[in-house]
Amino acid sequence: SLSDPILEVSLSNLPQGSSSIYATTIAAYIFFGSAMYLIAKDFDWFTTLRHEFLAQRRVQNYTIYLSGLPKEMQSNHAIREYFTHCFSHHDSDIVADVQLAVKIPKLEKACAKRDKILPKLEHAINLRDVKGKCP
Repeated sequence: SLSDPILEVSLSNLPQGSSSIYATTIAAYIFFGSAMYLIAKDFDWFTTLRHEFLAQRRVQNYTIYLSGLPKEMQSNHAIREYFTHCFSHHDSDIVADVQLAVKIPKLEKACAKRDKILPKLEHAINLRDVKGKCP
């Protein structure tokens, strides 16, 4: 006398003491166990690829950003000397390049202008993609 098809196949429709509950429990363990296994395999795959990528000698993998430098460290030469001294036991040519940008008012002004224009551009792109018309 159940009218909802979902209730007909739910555990609440099983008679009390039915052995079907064991099959449902075992199936749930198998399902979630295999899901956890696949997630663990995927994580191992991701970790392996991530380590391979980070082990490549690419500038992006070894670029650092420094802020709050004391006055005596605010020169390309001082920073190069510092990092060469810190890591010289690995490789004498460990520091590939040093570029110090202490005062960048033009760049800050350009970034502020870009941040102001960006929402308008994104809105225009959205209009083009959704409505098919260029504003």
